[in-house]
Amino acid sequence: MSENIVRYHYVALLGLPGSGKDAAADIISKELGFYQIRMSEVLSSYLSELGVTPTRESLREYGIRLRKEKGPHIVAELTYHRIIKEKAPGFVINGIRNIEEVDFFREKFGSDFVSIAIYSPRKLRYLRLVQRNRSGFDRRDYSSFLRDDRIEVELFGLGNAIALADELVVNDGSIEDLKKSLLKILLI
Repeated sequence: MSENIVRYHYVALLGLPGSGKDAAADIISKELGFYQIRMSEVLSSYLSELGVTPTRESLREYGIRLRKEKGPHIVAELTYHRIIKEKAPGFVINGIRNIEEVDFFREKFGSDFVSIAIYSPRKLRYLRLVQRNRSGFDRRDYSSFLRDDRIEVELFGLGNAIALADELVVNDGSIEDLKKSLLKILLI
């Protein structure tokens, strides 16, 4: 990889649960040495400081409340403050929830920033979540999974952020396929 030039040093990943954002972040981190920041972990740290146990429901509840009180980009702003404290060749920001967060990062990082939507078909995402079985987060029944999808899209506006992403990667194949798609975007 040393002969390749990195096109962007700030990469934001967007996608519905089970689309492959974590796998994409791991690939970018491993291949390019980028530091990973999960926006949900930033929000979890904030909740812990308030004495609230981070669960899917508390993250959602406080994320909504915080965005209403301080603006839709507030979690991106909290994430930005973590980024500027770190030393790394680049950053992969995982878990964007709305277009205002994308706009915030684009304003801060300019042409060195790219948003990548990771898309996977619904049934494949559901199977991945059942296999992953992240306690308190992944739904075991299909109707709850569908309800969670609608909440992500309608409540947070994630669909708008995905639709307006700079790049789209369809993740319905192997990890190697995902890696090739990502590196095609990120390397010159």
